[in-house]
Amino acid sequence: IRTYHQGARNLHLAIAHLEQTKKIKLAKQKQFVLTGSSAGGIGSLVHRRFFDKQIPKDAKKFLIADSVGLHYGNNFWKKFSPELMADFHKTFSAAGLVIDENDGMIAPQLK
Repeated sequence: IRTYHQGARNLHLAIAHLEQTKKIKLAKQKQFVLTGSSAGGIGSLVHRRFFDKQIPKDAKKFLIADSVGLHYGNNFWKKFSPELMADFHKTFSAAGLVIDENDGMIAPQLK
């Protein structure tokens, strides 16, 4: 059985649902915390720009990316298909990050 995780799609659908049901209104937030751990920490980095566009510029924004940049080993990126790597490169680039396919260390790029 082949399954596909569509994290970005799930995120956008969840936010749309919360907005439609009036549970939250991102455009009115005065504070915002985005968090994720392990692979979710990487996702929080990548999706940060989505929220930057949704949250008012004067709101206090916090990003807590826990366990991102653990050294995954020099062969970490080699296990992914060329198509998935192209997607990673595009998505990371949009978040201001560069993937070094010879090194699994991500933390030094974080500001």
